[in-house]
Amino acid sequence: MKKLILSSLVTISLIAGDEVNIGNIVGNAVDDIVGGATDQIGKLFDNLNKDTFGMCYVPKKIVVSDNICGFLDGIDKNVNIDFCSALPDIPGFDKKSSKYSISTHLKDYCNRNIKNAINNTLDDFNNYGIENSNGTYAKGRSVNDFYNKVATVENIVDKKSLLSSSFLGGKNGVVNEILNVAKTKGITDLETITVDDLKAPKTYKAYLDERTALAELNNVDSISTSPTKLSSELEGASNISEQVSRAIDTIRSNTPKRVGYEIDLQRRDDDLAIPTQETLDVYVDALKPDMLVKMKRQIKREAKIKARVELEDNIKANIVQLIGRKAGILAMSFNRAEAQEQINKIIEDTKKKYKEENADKD
Repeated sequence: MKKLILSSLVTISLIAGDEVNIGNIVGNAVDDIVGGATDQIGKLFDNLNKDTFGMCYVPKKIVVSDNICGFLDGIDKNVNIDFCSALPDIPGFDKKSSKYSISTHLKDYCNRNIKNAINNTLDDFNNYGIENSNGTYAKGRSVNDFYNKVATVENIVDKKSLLSSSFLGGKNGVVNEILNVAKTKGITDLETITVDDLKAPKTYKAYLDERTALAELNNVDSISTSPTKLSSELEGASNISEQVSRAIDTIRSNTPKRVGYEIDLQRRDDDLAIPTQETLDVYVDALKPDMLVKMKRQIKREAKIKARVELEDNIKANIVQLIGRKAGILAMSFNRAEAQEQINKIIEDTKKKYKEENADKD
């Protein structure tokens, strides 16, 4: 019966996300027999059953790099454990690796000198993470510093260039591409950026490789922290808290990049590249109200995208947390004999007390 209760308890915990409290469940069962013992048995099991991943404590945060290459390196070294390697060889079977293999294109991207980096979608993905997590662009320039000192509307329109003509012509997509080049290469003189700096993949194969790598970057956190993989890695592990913390931080580290990616992917042609009052002031008074309405709609649409991506990643992190709880429960030592002895004592004491209190009524 107790095995059935404990089995039901684990199932309920994993589905509902509630705290595991063996005392409440067992207490309710005993309460059907002896009315006054419930609270005492609940307290007993609260002492015997300690859940590391409780509502009041969470694992300490482990810093995961916001930079693409640091992020991937962290997965390869800290999260990507090959749990299959610890299993014995079995005749008639080939043992595979459980490690997630980072693509050659991503490795090549990370091995090259960043100073020679061309502007491509992988650079953009890296910039998304920087912009949505208060990081720094190339040469250590912060997001606020870039937009307050380099990419100001005054700097853009004052000097004749590809950027100024694109900005004044309402070509916001081109403006964004030029700014991405500046962010990636650490360029501060925006007027020096020409059409020759806007690079595309050299070959169709390079285009396909870049597309594959971008898809991989969107999913690498989910694959490396998948429920099946994580459950196997945590089984019998002594550092459950640390591994769960790393997995959750890996997911959350990729969230800013995916937020920026989704916003850029759903960007409209008339979305402003620099949606600020400074841009609004460039327009004549007759156009300002319409531009303000567009700007507010842009903010609301992007906020909805941001909220959706963050919710998706919070669900992933919650699943990891539940898997950690399950591993913690399975790793707990439970002295059945001691618990049964104390339960029996509580029941007998309660019965005795009940008889004494009702002796005069007989």
